[in-house]
Amino acid sequence: MRGLPFFLAVLVLLKIEIIVGVWRYNNILEDENLFTLHNAVFLKYDGSDFVEWEYPECCNVNNKSSPNAIMKCTSPGFQMVKPLVSSPEEEEARYLFISDSFFSFIWYAVVPIDRGSTETSAKKVRMWIIDPEQAYPAEINNTALVPSTQSRYITKHFYNNGQYPVIKLKSKQTHLGHFQKDGYWEAVIPGDERFNDFHIYGQPISFQHRFVIDGQHTFYWPEPAEPNGEREVSLRLAPGSPLSLVWGTCELYRGLLLSDTGALITKNAFLTSEELMVDPGTLPVPPEGYFTVDQAALLEDGIIFRIDDALYWRDNQDRVLTEHPQLPTSGVMGIYQRTCCASNYPVQTFIISQKVDYSDATSYTQLTKKTSGIVTLELVPNQIGNTCNLPMSRISHFNVGCPPNRHIRVARPWGMPCEMHSLTNYTILRSVLRDPQQDDIVVYYDWEKFGCLLKTHYKNQFLPSIDLYDGDSYVRNVDANFIVWDRFGRKDYSFNATMRQVACLRESQTWISMLTGGKSLEEAWGPENYRTCFKVSPGKLGNLDQPYEIMNRSSKNFLTFSQVDSATYVFNVKILDPNYSFCDLHAVFAVQTYGITIPKYQHLTTYVAIVFTLFSLCILGYSYCRYVTIFRNLLATKRHKYE
Repeated sequence: MRGLPFFLAVLVLLKIEIIVGVWRYNNILEDENLFTLHNAVFLKYDGSDFVEWEYPECCNVNNKSSPNAIMKCTSPGFQMVKPLVSSPEEEEARYLFISDSFFSFIWYAVVPIDRGSTETSAKKVRMWIIDPEQAYPAEINNTALVPSTQSRYITKHFYNNGQYPVIKLKSKQTHLGHFQKDGYWEAVIPGDERFNDFHIYGQPISFQHRFVIDGQHTFYWPEPAEPNGEREVSLRLAPGSPLSLVWGTCELYRGLLLSDTGALITKNAFLTSEELMVDPGTLPVPPEGYFTVDQAALLEDGIIFRIDDALYWRDNQDRVLTEHPQLPTSGVMGIYQRTCCASNYPVQTFIISQKVDYSDATSYTQLTKKTSGIVTLELVPNQIGNTCNLPMSRISHFNVGCPPNRHIRVARPWGMPCEMHSLTNYTILRSVLRDPQQDDIVVYYDWEKFGCLLKTHYKNQFLPSIDLYDGDSYVRNVDANFIVWDRFGRKDYSFNATMRQVACLRESQTWISMLTGGKSLEEAWGPENYRTCFKVSPGKLGNLDQPYEIMNRSSKNFLTFSQVDSATYVFNVKILDPNYSFCDLHAVFAVQTYGITIPKYQHLTTYVAIVFTLFSLCILGYSYCRYVTIFRNLLATKRHKYE
């Protein structure tokens, strides 16, 4: 177990994040042959004390005040680069050798999936030439199956000049590449090994006075089934969880995809993959027949899984899921995988545990005060021979609580219009107000406070996507439960899912049940009195056919809007989960629906009816007058006749 003596890839996070300043440099393909005058060097500093980069005059940096900068040099040789920091101890200077090499193109190779092949079938290798500075992201990430437009252009020029690749296997066998009409060479190599590690070299032919660098490539094939495969069980995320993708740190083509139906592992950036299963060993298999995993971290010789609040180890050789003496078996709230390979950079791991369930607290406010404050730690190495130069003071102080300037924002959904300053005020009919009023109310829209208007069709369902921020720095998506309410008292919106549809085990909290006692909407419901409906409790089951008024990023509960009138809603949103944060997280967002219009001829019909009625009355009046006149004339004629 090579990774765990210094806990290789994992930073276990429970309540506190620890940042250690370290800096590094690389090029776009992390290939030492590409530190040339033609290629950019990426500089990165991790730490909060960064000031600026120091670099030679013959080099240019796009932004020397940024911890993530890009440098290009105009003169070859050793170039001194160093980050300047505000802390008393200086960072080390490093000397990068920038060559004036004519070799700046790269051989790209891929083995496309052949659905009809077997484990021992011959493999087809596609090869083309890329310029790292102009390659497409898929080529940089080793996931491209065909050349990009630019790479096809470069490859075709080399081919026209007589270039062709040769694959040299470890067995010293060579295989020539044959050019295809789609702009790449193709060669066939044996597939009877678990992996192929081969060297690609070309001919001494240049394009634009630049040559192609010879390259080393490794491809893994699916492993054959192990003898203990019958007793292996699958690994899954909790039902309804979003997909989780973990990449290897030292071998970027290795990846692990976790879902609520199983786990897939790849050794070639998902050109091929297979289901990952484990031998339970001495661990009891859960009643559902699989292990429910929360997180995972890929190491060179195995995988660490977080199950509940414990860490378990699966070795790549015996594939047994087991506890390990160097991994904690309780109190783990999360894991972070390192971002650099242990063979190149030192890694420090810290474990700080605070296991508290705030949802069961009888007094939420008192418990949060009791478990927050200043924590003091002294870091002492247990193996002196493995230490670096340590600072004089190894005592650190951490403030456990709400980070300053932490807040949430509602993200604009992709493709949804977001209008600014298109509205001065709007009217809310008294019939749609939560609290009855004698008159309609007029709301003056505060653009500075409410932000832009999210425009959506009235038939569309809407799920707010909430992001966590520290100041203006994005932290992560919020996956905790939250509630919304219209800050001006509208009630002409609802939710598409019922308590029964989301699998509540008892009646959930609702605004009607929480607004008893005369409390305002802002005070009535929050983390301090939230109770989940997914736990069984004594008493009546309640009415589960009511709308479920709690939302979550991964749930299928959406807002629905008025189907009678297009309307403007200004919603307050509040994080409800008591275990999510020490902060009081709330925000405002506004939605304006459209699509409901008055029929074009609705008023015309009314006017026609009125005119027709008046016309009919006039005709009746005229007929009556005419009848009376005729009747009087007849009477006068008869009277005259008898006289």
